[in-house]
Amino acid sequence: MDERRSVIRRQADRELAELIEKKTGVKPAQLVRERKLRQAIRHTCKAVLEVEVSHSPGNSDYTTTESHSIRGRVLDLSQGGVFLFTKYELKPGSQFKVGVKIYDGSTIEAQAEVRWSKYKEAKGGYATGAEFISIDEKNQRRLQTFLSELEATLGM
Repeated sequence: MDERRSVIRRQADRELAELIEKKTGVKPAQLVRERKLRQAIRHTCKAVLEVEVSHSPGNSDYTTTESHSIRGRVLDLSQGGVFLFTKYELKPGSQFKVGVKIYDGSTIEAQAEVRWSKYKEAKGGYATGAEFISIDEKNQRRLQTFLSELEATLGM
């Protein structure tokens, strides 16, 4: 089954590459090279995640929800979301508050939802992709300004 998926995915990738080249006149290999260069532009940010955890004490049916702060490192940041590394697993679909601390000491806050999470054995933690589902206007502007500054300075 996995082999069939790989064949289908490769065919879909080839078709997409042909379409891109036809529409833009740019060979997909050039786009891949540019993407690899873009990945090198990073800015180390720290993140504090407010995660709500539900649990029931003992054999009771009573459930308590508590909010816990966990620390993470931002590996990539965009207008749409954040790619994080944490020591704790965050399940896809779970929501949390995230505060991304940037270079000037301020924090950009948003509500995010986990889209995927993968354990990285070599690093002893989880790589997690999360989409911003709620971010107020002030934080949206600050995020846009921060990302614009990163692009203008190549992340330096």
